[in-house]
Amino acid sequence: MAKIRNIIIVGAGGFGREVASWIEHLGADAGVTIAGFLDDTKEPCAALSADYPYPVLGSIGSYEPQPGEGVVVAIGDPRAKLRIAYSLAEKGARFYNVIHPTAVVARTAMLGQGVILCPFSLVSASATVANYVTVNAYGGVGHDVVIGEGSTICAHVDLTGGVQLDEGVFVGSNASILPGVDVGAFAVIGAGTVVLRRVEAGTTMYAPLSRKL
Repeated sequence: MAKIRNIIIVGAGGFGREVASWIEHLGADAGVTIAGFLDDTKEPCAALSADYPYPVLGSIGSYEPQPGEGVVVAIGDPRAKLRIAYSLAEKGARFYNVIHPTAVVARTAMLGQGVILCPFSLVSASATVANYVTVNAYGGVGHDVVIGEGSTICAHVDLTGGVQLDEGVFVGSNASILPGVDVGAFAVIGAGTVVLRRVEAGTTMYAPLSRKL
């Protein structure tokens, strides 16, 4: 099987541009280049042409995997991310892990395919990060944490020891989940929320908004 050398970023929005930046930070030693984006919108972000010299290669549905290509699904919404990742996998696509040079991954941690670890993220001892998971900047994945497929962990999140996330969980910025807590599939944890007990599947949890006195 040909080594992955050309990266296709799926999603040409804001997060897609961030992922392009992180791949650029890998440097020449990584042996990969960005071939371009796949996007289904009629008018991808104008910043692509201004700041990122990578073409939009076509729609996601029209993509046919080629030897030496790896895809990265740069989409935040877990349901959409999983739907797209599964459809690409059925076509035989190979998925590339984007691990920023500042990310820290413990020797005993386990990573799936298509994982994105953004700057200064941490995956600690014996943690498991499944396929298509994103851990954004300064996200902390504590010891023995399990993150299910397609989950999105936003910036400055703290998943403390033994937390278990089922597939498709979305955790908003600055949220904290306390040790040993389980979160059901496709639950949404709002920004700044502190989770003390189990969250059932499909539930949305959020911190009360502060009121001005």
